[in-house]
Amino acid sequence: MARIQLGDRVKCTVTGIEGVVTGMAKWITGCDTASVRGDPKDGKMGESWWVDEHSLQVIKKGAVQLPAPEAPVTTVPPPKGGPPTRSPK
Repeated sequence: MARIQLGDRVKCTVTGIEGVVTGMAKWITGCDTASVRGDPKDGKMGESWWVDEHSLQVIKKGAVQLPAPEAPVTTVPPPKGGPPTRSPK
């Protein structure tokens, strides 16, 4: 599925569905699919359909820009040594 990327605006040549690619799946059978989300209407999120990759035509590459990956979260290392102990009296 290298010719279609996440964020591309596409149109299905079979059904006429048009939207932005929001997900992609590669199947063992070779019938790769892409999730195409239609444009919002009346303030509601557009519908999403899984469409065979070979039936999609790219209208605009990179129509939606993906956010840059965030920096990895760093954790504070645990303190060295064991728990505090009391000396016998």
